Amino acid sequence: MLLYGGLIDMKGTSQDFWSLDFDSMAWSLLSGSQQASLGPGPRHSHSAVAHQGCMYLFGGLKGLREQRDFWKWDSCSHMWSPLRNK
Repeated sequence: MLLYGGLIDMKGTSQDFWSLDFDSMAWSLLSGSQQASLGPGPRHSHSAVAHQGCMYLFGGLKGLREQRDFWKWDSCSHMWSPLRNK
């Protein structure tokens, strides 16, 4: 299971990206605040789907501002890439 961002009480939005190993029930941080400029940035209320070793993330909110950007996480390279919207 993959988990990106979210709203953390009074701290605001997160850009941490986590993976859960169901066998060990252990969470692993895939990317965090140190990679702030390399990915989607902090957000909540976005949509995401995992497909063929990648996770695709669209939109969400940064604060109260709606986002319309589209991102891809590649599990082989562990890198985020922006994708074009049509």
